[in-house]
Amino acid sequence: MALYSYGIYSYLVLSVSDHLYISKIITVIDNSYVGCQLVTTNFAIGFSWFVRNRIMEFFTQLNEIDEQLANGLGKPVNHAKQHFRLTLMNCLMLGSYLLFVFATVHALPMKVSTLATPWLDMVAIVLSTYCYVLQIVQCGVVTVLIMTRYCALNESFR
Repeated sequence: MALYSYGIYSYLVLSVSDHLYISKIITVIDNSYVGCQLVTTNFAIGFSWFVRNRIMEFFTQLNEIDEQLANGLGKPVNHAKQHFRLTLMNCLMLGSYLLFVFATVHALPMKVSTLATPWLDMVAIVLSTYCYVLQIVQCGVVTVLIMTRYCALNESFR
């Protein structure tokens, strides 16, 4: 949360992004967009900490569903397969994100030689794009958790 707070401060106060766009209006719109995105991410992190007990209740309910599937229907959830899927999904997302960041950092100065991108701007870009990765991973984890339970339930009726 402190990193995103610093990202907000550095992008909106310290960085000078006038060199990126010809129009002042587009510069203000872009700064507002990235600022709102960073504030929203900060809010989401704080809200997740605030509702952490409900998240633990969710995992307790998932455990109860797993026990009912194993004891009642005789089809236990394959946790090793589920952990493998989650690990693979997270590694692929992080790998593709890092590849994107390194390609951007490498290609930007080569393609636009007149644009000297300060490292502070690059940090802000990395932080703002990492918001998307966090959202995709969160949705992906929930999808894999639910999909695994439905697959086990489906297998019990075959």
